[in-house]
Amino acid sequence: MATLPGAVRVSSFQVISLITTTGYGTADFDVWPNAVRVLLVILMFFGGCAGSTAGGIKMIRIQVISKAVLREIQRIMHPKIIKSVKVGNVAIEEKQVANIIGFFLLFMLSYITITFLMSFFLEDFTTLVTAVTACLSNIGPGLAGVGATENFSWIPLPGKWILSVAMLLGRLELYTVFVALSFLSWKR
Repeated sequence: MATLPGAVRVSSFQVISLITTTGYGTADFDVWPNAVRVLLVILMFFGGCAGSTAGGIKMIRIQVISKAVLREIQRIMHPKIIKSVKVGNVAIEEKQVANIIGFFLLFMLSYITITFLMSFFLEDFTTLVTAVTACLSNIGPGLAGVGATENFSWIPLPGKWILSVAMLLGRLELYTVFVALSFLSWKR
């Protein structure tokens, strides 16, 4: 049985590794309790901080989205309220809030689409969901068949191509890739 300080050290390292998308795995978190594994999967979506090359949604976007949702709840309760989304003491422009919400929706649409496509190649639901999460968020390991003690080598070639596209989308940022691939941006 692990000691409390040892468990805190190992779990802290895994959480930091997942959030910063470094991809290190020093423990087999597939044997951890389900509640902890669910928390790890949620953290896989967060990604790094603003300005980092880490994948995922990014902490600052999650913070802005959370504050925008809370503001909308307040607007429903008090329709005449005028309130801006603030990070620290700085008000975020509505255009930036809309851009962040648009990014989140594009991320989730990409996630759902890639997960659906990968469902033709992966049978285990945990492996399926975390493989897509790990690739789109550029985390490294997932759970089950792509966990910390496993790898992606057994996935059929078409699935590897789909996950490779997911990795590019996550690393290069969704807006950048979609704008670069858009025919409208190719006009002079």
